[in-house]
Amino acid sequence: VDTVKDHGMQVFDLTRVRGASPELVNAEADLVYTGFGEAHNIFVHEDTGFAYAVGGDRCLGGIYAMDVATDPLNPTFVGCWSVDEYVHDIQCVVYSGPDTEFTGREICFCFDENSLAIIDITDKNVTGGNSEMTNVQLLSNVTYDFEYTHQGWVTDDHSILLLDDEGYEIKQFSATWQFDITSLRAPVLIGKTETDIVTIDHNQYIKGGFTYQSNYASGLRIKSIAPVYKGKPLKEVAYFDAFPGDTGEETTWDGVWSSYIYLPSGNLLVGSQEYGLLVVREQPREETSAPTSSPS
Repeated sequence: VDTVKDHGMQVFDLTRVRGASPELVNAEADLVYTGFGEAHNIFVHEDTGFAYAVGGDRCLGGIYAMDVATDPLNPTFVGCWSVDEYVHDIQCVVYSGPDTEFTGREICFCFDENSLAIIDITDKNVTGGNSEMTNVQLLSNVTYDFEYTHQGWVTDDHSILLLDDEGYEIKQFSATWQFDITSLRAPVLIGKTETDIVTIDHNQYIKGGFTYQSNYASGLRIKSIAPVYKGKPLKEVAYFDAFPGDTGEETTWDGVWSSYIYLPSGNLLVGSQEYGLLVVREQPREETSAPTSSPS
């Protein structure tokens, strides 16, 4: 997807590149889906077979849901969720956290520019003529001292959510908001990790006991989540500087925009605006797993 008018959604069958030579290959998409024109992002929920485009020109900029499991090369529009209107980014899980009322439900965490919305999107039934999924439940909508609620990710045990605010850091040092989500109906802000690095946060993803933050000119920052369960800030354990020319004197939009951290090989894919796709690997370090108990 892209924020370009009439771009649509490109669908590419990755099995086509299995066994291919490592040379750079230009390949056309297998399908261009035109149910919407532009979108800021898309989240494909592999566990449920649905894809959610957000921040686009349909559904008031909210969630545009598609069935991509029945026929991956022929996505089917399911419905909209636009109660909170514009959704900038989203993560969805099959919930297995401490709030047992929602065990096994499909829960989405929506980052809506000025708030964090948590919804139960399990029932996607559409009633009426406006394509709205009326049975989706808004469980909570939380505000904080925001500038631009950008993106976030939940821990593997579904008890902590880390949130990055792209607007806050334009004026100040990098920061990460820490929410206790042991109650999905009543999330609680329990802390904020601020650094002394002049940079802007962007996307972050969690694996095990660590969050991998793509922080523009300061690169990929890897931080331990374990201290958050004790009410303390994140602890940085490693980083990769993908924009070494940065002086660190003022915030810029250069450097790392996102990463992919879930390859079986352990390699990390880092998207550099200046140098393209970087494949990096962490040096051996002492593992610090996230606690199994809820935050206190």
